[in-house]
Amino acid sequence: MGRIFCPVCGSSVEKLYGGMCEECYRKTHPLVILPKKAVKIIICPVCGSYLIGRKWYNPKIQGDISEVVQKTLSKSLKMKGEVKDLEVANANFDEILGIKRGMVRIRIRGKALPDFPFYDEEYNVSIKLEFKLCPKCIDIKSKREMARVQVRVRNRTFTREEVSKIERTVNKILQELYSSDKSAVPIEVTIKDEGIDYIFSSQKVARTVALRLKKIFKAEILETFKNAGISDKGKRLSKITYRVQLPEFREGDLIVLNNKRYYVYKIANRQLKLLSFPNYSFKNIFLTKSLANLIHVVMRREAMGYALVVSVTPPYVQIMTLDGEYSTKEIWLPKIPKWIEQGKKIGYFTLDDGIFLVPLPT
Repeated sequence: MGRIFCPVCGSSVEKLYGGMCEECYRKTHPLVILPKKAVKIIICPVCGSYLIGRKWYNPKIQGDISEVVQKTLSKSLKMKGEVKDLEVANANFDEILGIKRGMVRIRIRGKALPDFPFYDEEYNVSIKLEFKLCPKCIDIKSKREMARVQVRVRNRTFTREEVSKIERTVNKILQELYSSDKSAVPIEVTIKDEGIDYIFSSQKVARTVALRLKKIFKAEILETFKNAGISDKGKRLSKITYRVQLPEFREGDLIVLNNKRYYVYKIANRQLKLLSFPNYSFKNIFLTKSLANLIHVVMRREAMGYALVVSVTPPYVQIMTLDGEYSTKEIWLPKIPKWIEQGKKIGYFTLDDGIFLVPLPT
């Protein structure tokens, strides 16, 4: 193939693009058209999210101004040709944050025409920072309630242990959600005798918290809706209350189900592992709402005594109580379960019809 001359620079080349060589074409066709005014970078001063167009985005790393600038410029600048990547090559962000404006050096990888290989170009771009509360933070600041999670327990009050566990669980859930949803902050938390109330400005967050609590604590959920007026766009609004009700019984309680006595040994994934009396055999049942309504607590686990197995001589088991008296008792059992071994610590319940031995809750 014969060579031709570029009419712009005079270089000898094999092919012209738009009447000029590749190098001249690239010089006259930049990958980005720089704006005449500084590019506005809008950031929420509370959660660090940033606005592009009409949508707010969450940075991957909280407080990473370089990511915010890079993402905003990628969406805001007018690109030409095929642009593969844009990165901030150099910038003094400490100075920019101080005076809320400055110059950043960006590097763009792309090509002006499909026949060209990818190449890099660098530009200086003027930016201006503007801090503005995002809608989620406005709702939180104004304490605009859109959803409530009420954590309750059936036919009893919460123990301190349960309240602490619920608080730790909810805090962990909210920490996980906050990385992607900055509305995962409760407006108010109230601990009362009857339970705990969490108030949120986000119905999505409230629903996630309620569903996670349902799964972890094997609870029931009741949803109720209340009219909350009309939005600025004419959309009907409603407040949602999620009532999360924990079951009456817990691990370690003595219960009655269908006129039979059981010990709740373990609750996991809506499965109950029960120890039945008087045959001392384990039974697994799936927990449903209707079944939970049939269960009645005979004795709380707080009434459980503790004992040490002194000897095992079938069909008798001799124990020594560890509740202060250190008395010995001999109990007849129809069969000796494997969890009863000499020298092992176990629990027991004293009822009118005898003493019932139980393994300690896991």
